[in-house]
Amino acid sequence: MLASLLAQRLRASFAAPSSRARPSLLRRLAGAWQALRSLRRQAADRRRFQRLDAATLRDLGMCRSEFDSFWLEAHGRAMPTRRRTAAARGDGDRS
Repeated sequence: MLASLLAQRLRASFAAPSSRARPSLLRRLAGAWQALRSLRRQAADRRRFQRLDAATLRDLGMCRSEFDSFWLEAHGRAMPTRRRTAAARGDGDRS
C-alpha cells in the first residue's frame, strides 16, 4: 500500500501535460520528497504501534489491522470514521 501510494504520486507528477502547465522538475521532486517523508513517518509510527501489547490495544479499542486506517484518518488523508479521530481533528459532532 505504501509503495503503491508513492508510485502513484510519482506517476501523476510525470503524467503527460493536460490543459494546465506541466510542473517543473523541482516541484515534482519536492512532491516526491514529501511523499517519501510521509511514508517514512508512517513506517516509524507503525513500528511504534507494533510494539504495543494486546492489553494496551484493547484499552485503546483497536486491533493491529486498524493501524493504516487510523493513521490515514489522523493525518487527514481519509475521512474520519472514528469519533475520537474526528474530535481530535475538530471535525466531530458539536451537538
